[in-house]
Amino acid sequence: MTIRTLIGGAAMVAAVLVAGQAQAKTSNEAVMRAAGECVYVVHVAESNGARLNHSAEQWAQVMQMFAERNKFDAKSYVDKAKAKYRKRSRVMGADEALSHMMQRAKACDKELEGL
Repeated sequence: MTIRTLIGGAAMVAAVLVAGQAQAKTSNEAVMRAAGECVYVVHVAESNGARLNHSAEQWAQVMQMFAERNKFDAKSYVDKAKAKYRKRSRVMGADEALSHMMQRAKACDKELEGL
C-alpha cells in the first residue's frame, strides 16, 4: 500500500491504492498508522536538527486530508506513534530509540520523494 502525494505550492493531496473493497478499511488504517508515525518521527528529527525535504507539518497536512476523507481521527494515530516510541525509549534506551527515529524520519522523507 502506498501513500501518494502531489505537492504543488501549498496544496497536498493524498490517495491510497487498495486492491479490493474488503481490504480498504484495513489498508486505510495501515496508512493512518504509517502517516502518524511519520508525523511524529519527522517532528522529533526536526527538533534534533535534521534537515529533511518534507516537514512534519507537510506530513500532518497529508494525514489530516486523508483522515477527513476516510473519517479517521488523525490525532489518535499520532498519539499511538508517540506512545510506541516512548515505550521503545524505555526498552531500548533513549539514544538507540532516537537513532531509530532519525532513520525512520529519513525513510518517511524518501517515501514522499519517491512519489
